[in-house]
Amino acid sequence: MRRLQRERVREDARRHNRSPSWALHEHANLSARDAAILFSIQDRPVLEALGLYREEGSADNDGHQAVTSTFTA
Repeated sequence: MRRLQRERVREDARRHNRSPSWALHEHANLSARDAAILFSIQDRPVLEALGLYREEGSADNDGHQAVTSTFTA
């Protein structure tokens, strides 16, 4: 399961998904028996070198997004 901009995105096994680097996002494994693999690639070194990198955490809901809708991919 992935949360992207306050929307829950249900993901299927063996499927890859992309989130824009500027979007507030988080990942969670809702399965008690299946492993989840998260492989993340970021362009942070390039943005830092150009002086364009910024990071903004969420202070709401103990650092987690409140889900307002669900999207099934």
